[in-house]
Amino acid sequence: MGLLCRFRYFGIYDETVDYQDIPWRNGRFDPESLSNKLATLGRARHALAHWQEKGQSRTLAFCVSRHHADFMAERLRKEGIRAAAVYQGSSLDRSAALE
Repeated sequence: MGLLCRFRYFGIYDETVDYQDIPWRNGRFDPESLSNKLATLGRARHALAHWQEKGQSRTLAFCVSRHHADFMAERLRKEGIRAAAVYQGSSLDRSAALE
């Protein structure tokens, strides 16, 4: 099976989030509570440190909500890294983000 492009996946373990504290609703984590637990300065710094350690340049990161995506993109930009949050209805469309 061929890939459209080569990629490497890195999962980042984060022991700072206690998922037991996040309410479970309708068979999944409560979206707002989950987003609030994950969109923190500490977690952003943790992800950035791993990104820098791996020596990455172009990266696709997955977030749990629009709020989380906007937060992470803003934190990365504050660190001097070109970043954008792209989702349905975002100000930047997918093709512009890939340039």
